[in-house]
Amino acid sequence: MIVGIAVFAMFLATVLIPGYDARSARRIDYEAETFQSPAQHPPLGTDGLGRDVFKLLVAGSRSFFIPGLIAAGVALFLGASSGATSGYYEGRWVNFITPVATAFESMPRWVLIVVVCAISKANIYWVMLILGLTNFPKVATLVKGRVLQLKEEQFVEAAKELGLRDFTIIWRHLLRKNCKHILFGQAMHGMADAILVETTIRYLFYNVGADVSWGRMVVDGVDFFFAKAPFTDVHPYWLWLSPTVMIILTIAGFYILGDALTRWYEAKGEESSIITS
Repeated sequence: MIVGIAVFAMFLATVLIPGYDARSARRIDYEAETFQSPAQHPPLGTDGLGRDVFKLLVAGSRSFFIPGLIAAGVALFLGASSGATSGYYEGRWVNFITPVATAFESMPRWVLIVVVCAISKANIYWVMLILGLTNFPKVATLVKGRVLQLKEEQFVEAAKELGLRDFTIIWRHLLRKNCKHILFGQAMHGMADAILVETTIRYLFYNVGADVSWGRMVVDGVDFFFAKAPFTDVHPYWLWLSPTVMIILTIAGFYILGDALTRWYEAKGEESSIITS
């Protein structure tokens, strides 16, 4: 959990650092030397246009932060509402929600994403909407299982006897109090998926979308994987290594943090008494 928190804190810091917007990061410094190593230009050197690689990394982290929140939000909202409803009511709700969730779950995600990219010129918000729609069945399944387990508990029966509405029971006592570990964990996993998808489409659809992206930085640096920079004896490994390491660490950090939060909430045990609500 410590590793996940550390990576998440590092990622959040890069998003919140002021003055590192995409416009300033991609601005060419004609006076700066190109292909400077991290030792010559701390902390991460410069690229072939004299731009600071660290600034590009910080600006690139912002290209998927808000879209990632959208993808996670869509998956959590649809998954939590449909899973809790079908688990609590069963019957006709299961007959309606289950086929819909199965249909979205069976859709080939990457085929849909590539088609949407081709149609929308890699509009990241449309891509994140598809990601959220294809992720929500997993959330719904987990929430439904938890609600089915809890709906026969005494605190639910007591809430019904006290005349609480079904919406209040589902939202306050089942979802908010007893499904936090599922929702927090799936939110972190959703952000990790968003990073993977965003960097991949920027790699595949290089000439469209965000001006600064980790995926685009990998494309810019991959030409120097085995080659030296033109007109120099420098091997600019930092151009592809820096974004690659950030992609791996950030995705792994979100997954680790999500799993750690899930285990922590399960170990802690969540309150189920309506008296403390």
